Amino acid sequence: MAGKVNNKILTEKFSEAASTKGERIHIVSGREGWAVKNEGFKRASAIKKIKREAIRVAKKIKPLGEIYRH
Repeated sequence: MAGKVNNKILTEKFSEAASTKGERIHIVSGREGWAVKNEGFKRASAIKKIKREAIRVAKKIKPLGEIYRH
């Protein structure tokens, strides 16, 4: 039936997405510069004045992780 939501499938997809906690790093602009944030954590791992420096730090923290630049 089109449009019907299967709760079991949604629960599995959300659980899978939640299990990636810490594997992705986000580079986000803030008041003090560019923040390097591990996904799922509230606080930044580092704050750099230049975006390029933030990306360099992110690569050191998680060399094999995904880096998202915002």
